[in-house]
Amino acid sequence: MELISHPSLAQLHSPVGHIHAENPERLVRLLESFPGFVAGEPATREEIESVHSGDYVQAVESIEAETWLDADTYAGPTTWEAALLAAGCAMRAVEQEGFALVRPPGHHALEGCAMGFCIFNNVGVAARHAQSEMGAQRLAIVDFDVHHGNGTEAIFRGDQSVLFVSIHQWPFYPGTGGPGTS
Repeated sequence: MELISHPSLAQLHSPVGHIHAENPERLVRLLESFPGFVAGEPATREEIESVHSGDYVQAVESIEAETWLDADTYAGPTTWEAALLAAGCAMRAVEQEGFALVRPPGHHALEGCAMGFCIFNNVGVAARHAQSEMGAQRLAIVDFDVHHGNGTEAIFRGDQSVLFVSIHQWPFYPGTGGPGTS
């Protein structure tokens, strides 16, 4: 299995002047442990818009200064580039049957907004890429994380071509995916 990442992802999209759980050091340490990664390429705007609204994509692209997109998610001038690379690495991982080691993460990002450190829904973009470019007719997305993959679930809710399964701790952030939900 190939590891897909990009050296720029370790430094792009950095919180300036404050400590944040989603920070470059996490990826730096992992890439030092796995130096043989394959470099991914950025996703295109059209590929991002396969799961995100045009207005939201435009808003992310136009960020020029440090800001907060929600209570948990910071952004800055290099966020656009980092988010495109992260989604592009996820697409490459689908093509190569690999694992995308990226930041910012993605499974909380909704169609029209960031959430929980996530800018774009990388696995959502990769899934649509598998359908549109690789001929996949049915997909299974298995999200294993301490947090419910609420953004991915919301994006594919009602889409009979995608089975989404989230394995997560409950109750915990973001407060979704509890007993009795489907």
